[in-house]
Amino acid sequence: PADPYPLYHEAAIYLDNVYPLKFSRFDFRPALYAMKMHNQSIDKSCNYIPENLPFEFRVKRIVPRLRDGGTLMYFQYKEDTSAHSGGGLEKGGQNAVGIIVDRIRQHLVNVNKRKWFNFNHVRAFRVLGDPFDEDIMNRYPSSKLKVSFSGPNMTVEQLFSEFRQFGRIYDITMQPMTDKEVPRWAVVNFVHLRSATSALNCVHRHLLGSTVLCVSYVKTQREHIVYEWVRSHSKFV
Repeated sequence: PADPYPLYHEAAIYLDNVYPLKFSRFDFRPALYAMKMHNQSIDKSCNYIPENLPFEFRVKRIVPRLRDGGTLMYFQYKEDTSAHSGGGLEKGGQNAVGIIVDRIRQHLVNVNKRKWFNFNHVRAFRVLGDPFDEDIMNRYPSSKLKVSFSGPNMTVEQLFSEFRQFGRIYDITMQPMTDKEVPRWAVVNFVHLRSATSALNCVHRHLLGSTVLCVSYVKTQREHIVYEWVRSHSKFV
């Protein structure tokens, strides 16, 4: 059968700070939220979306990212002259997705609801790449992201311009020139953990120029931390 919405495009936004972050396998808070959401409809999950968005906005599906504390919301929109006054582009050449994301951000500011688990607001970001939908048990959020380059190398300036929108960056470390490992990579270290989780969900598999950015967490050593501390401070113990 013919596509019932032949003129619709699809995009996605990432809503950060919807759930608590999962820090270990013993952290059951995200699981409790998952149980709560099991019978929850899409309409109830759209409390963060204002009504009467332009371009015939409609939510297609919602993918909870419980480990990362957020939600991926895929939507459809129709970018034509009948969807919004002034056509598909507004003042400044902003496209339809950019306008929708700005409206959602303004709505979140106006609602001004803070989450009980950290008293911070929900944030909205445009998904630029193709998020990796996985639930690997031994991967937990980290403020450090490893960015691998599938294509020409990126510079510090290019990486800063790409990742700064998610939060303040503590440092960007490029792969040493003496290291022959391929593909080439860099490490982006954020000040705040949720900046890194948002960047991971929005930038992974993003095509920047002729380079595809592959993003993953830099594993933080958590196992046997108490034992290692005791062993290193035996005289004090």
